[in-house]
Amino acid sequence: WELPWHLLNLLFIAQEATAGKTAPSGLNGNGGGAANTGGMTVAAAEENIKERLLAVIAFGLSQNTLQRVPHLTLLSDEFYHDKMRPLLAEWLLLWLRRNGLHEVSDEAALRCLVRGVEDRGLHAQITDRQAKLLNLGADWLAFLLPHCLKKISRVHFGLLSPEEMATMSRDGVLPRSRRYLAVPFVGKDTPSPSSEYAHPDVAIGLTILAYRYEGLRKPDFGLALQQLRFAMESELGVEGRRPASLTWVAWVEHSGRRVRGTKQRRAQTEESEGGSVHARRLTGASNASPASRRMSSSLSERSANDAASEAESAIGAAIGGDGDINMCVCAC
Repeated sequence: WELPWHLLNLLFIAQEATAGKTAPSGLNGNGGGAANTGGMTVAAAEENIKERLLAVIAFGLSQNTLQRVPHLTLLSDEFYHDKMRPLLAEWLLLWLRRNGLHEVSDEAALRCLVRGVEDRGLHAQITDRQAKLLNLGADWLAFLLPHCLKKISRVHFGLLSPEEMATMSRDGVLPRSRRYLAVPFVGKDTPSPSSEYAHPDVAIGLTILAYRYEGLRKPDFGLALQQLRFAMESELGVEGRRPASLTWVAWVEHSGRRVRGTKQRRAQTEESEGGSVHARRLTGASNASPASRRMSSSLSERSANDAASEAESAIGAAIGGDGDINMCVCAC
């Protein structure tokens, strides 16, 4: 799942950036020149690839080899393999480097992403897992990704709506895979009554696209909250500072709201990071009585626990005290 997610994420970034834009005058579709990421940091290399892909996509839109409506859709295999595939191979190589592929040069790795791992000498230098990742990447770049990019959401594929899942569940034709994965459509907003994708990688790619285009359904969000609560229960440390609790706080703040107790904790963190303020706090703490220090520590712990309690209460309200998801149309 991570490999296609990494590839498709670049296209989503480019799609958002090119919305409403046309190809610059004089652009030949080469993305502003040949690749030259030697000596760059990873962040600089990523930005370089993004900028060049933006130029390629803008050129493709101007030449009608890509379409923007209803979303970025591939119309020409030749354009993909000539213009987009080399850049996507470079982007995928960055992900492979982060996942432990360090024994081969960029040139050799890019050749593998084009043809697969055919050199026996190279195969001996890398692990079996790395060889599988290179071969999987080659398959995605060669035919899986262009196949997925040709499909239109809610016309060729999509997610079942809660109403459709309820109807199919009553009829006894709703396997678990069709609840959470993209399914084939036979027409606009008309999912196939029983078909599923036979190729697992195609199902993965179209499922990622479906969730990005359609968003989470209410049952999906309930499952996310349930998983977040399970993660918080398994993590160690003060509840309000556990990764799952911090994730919940970030979600709430992103929606324009605030979790009780987080403002005070954030202020304390900012003060502790300031040099002079930090020194004054240390001086004050050394002069304070033991009772004052215990009270300050108790208040800090209480604010963290208040935030965690509020998060757990909200998650429990959405999921239900017995772990069942109240928003789900059918039991999971």
